[in-house]
Amino acid sequence: MPLETGTYIDSLVATNPETTDPLSQADDHLQLIKSTLKATFPYLTGAISDSHTTINTHMSTVGAATDANTVSTLVKRDASGNFIAGNITAAITGNVTGDVTGDVTGNLTGDVTGTSTKWGGYNISTDESGTDANTIYFRT
Repeated sequence: MPLETGTYIDSLVATNPETTDPLSQADDHLQLIKSTLKATFPYLTGAISDSHTTINTHMSTVGAATDANTVSTLVKRDASGNFIAGNITAAITGNVTGDVTGDVTGNLTGDVTGTSTKWGGYNISTDESGTDANTIYFRT
């Protein structure tokens, strides 16, 4: 029988080689098996130490990742690099854009501009030169 061909594992025929195939084709069968394994798993460079059940569970977890605010689900960013979350506990470096609800505990380095319900809806600012009567200025 002619030697089978294939690129990936699903191309292999489980019943090959047939008992009538010449022994001289054995190395061709082994090379086909090795090439399909390497094509199917191109990034594996070492042993896989978890069971198929564990790997499948992790794949399900990754596949369920979402940019929505979904409890106990892996977070992925949307096409713009954003995601939605209810509460985030973090040391933030950089700029915060958007509304912050709740208390902020810790040190602030940088400017604050916005409105706070804590002080009767007045605007708040760290602009030391400001004079607006509806704004609370934090000056150093």
